[in-house]
Amino acid sequence: MRTFPATLPIKYLYTLTAHIKQTHVGDIEGDYRVDFDYVPNGGSPPGADQTLSVISGSDRVFVSDDGFVDFQTRITVSLPDAKGVYLGGVAIGRADLRDCCDSADKTLFKDADTNDTVVGRWKSGLGAGSYLPLLLGVTFDIPTQGSDPTLDPAYDKVRKAGIGRRLLVGVGFIICGNSDESVVLHIGKVAV
Repeated sequence: MRTFPATLPIKYLYTLTAHIKQTHVGDIEGDYRVDFDYVPNGGSPPGADQTLSVISGSDRVFVSDDGFVDFQTRITVSLPDAKGVYLGGVAIGRADLRDCCDSADKTLFKDADTNDTVVGRWKSGLGAGSYLPLLLGVTFDIPTQGSDPTLDPAYDKVRKAGIGRRLLVGVGFIICGNSDESVVLHIGKVAV
């Protein structure tokens, strides 16, 4: 019988970074909806070897009354070493607002805080440098051929790297300060 390691080793592939423009839509049947638009930020965080540039993206984020955030993000990215090569991707997952931390990495909420306190404080803004840790499933669609035949080798290279038709892991955070929201997501594949 096959056994699995106590920790899951993740082979790093890319880092995705983007600014987020939030539009608060409001309360809807047990949830609160916020629309995210992902826009390019033109930068890489320290230590990021391979940064995916976000061309565009969006999400209808739902925050439940008990503080859980559901993500189903659709993004278009370009590869760092292949001009004109674009991939469509999806990032799906759930996060708990109770895991939010301030800029000094201290948890913002206590176990005794009510759901209304957690969600209400999030709606009013958590403060500059606050962040929500993320663990998301990520997939990319890789075309069988490019719009220009000269792009085909770049798409082939991405497929050979094992990115297409595979569920990848995204580990990172959303900086959810009052004005400058952004996301950093390190993407890799689990190596078991």
